[in-house]
Amino acid sequence: MKNNNDDRNIFKESPILLVSSTRIPEKEKQEGLHYYSVRHSDDCAFTPTTVEKRVRVHHMFDIATEQPLDLSGGELELTKEEQKEIFLAMVYGPFICR
Repeated sequence: MKNNNDDRNIFKESPILLVSSTRIPEKEKQEGLHYYSVRHSDDCAFTPTTVEKRVRVHHMFDIATEQPLDLSGGELELTKEEQKEIFLAMVYGPFICR
């Protein structure tokens, strides 16, 4: 997988290497990458609200990064700026549609 250094694909100072419209199956995950799910808002399916290891309800998309994200509380609640960053990664990133 190519490392995309485009500024639009940076989240929490780590490049987002993959964006998937669906959940990435365990058997397809590459060793050495860190996989997360993005949850959308209850009010709007186009507003990302949290990043988690696995989202069951309101799944928006999955991402893969080279560096681990700090999910010390089990999830990362996104600020407005982070919502913008992660949405841009979805729009401009290396997207896989299944």
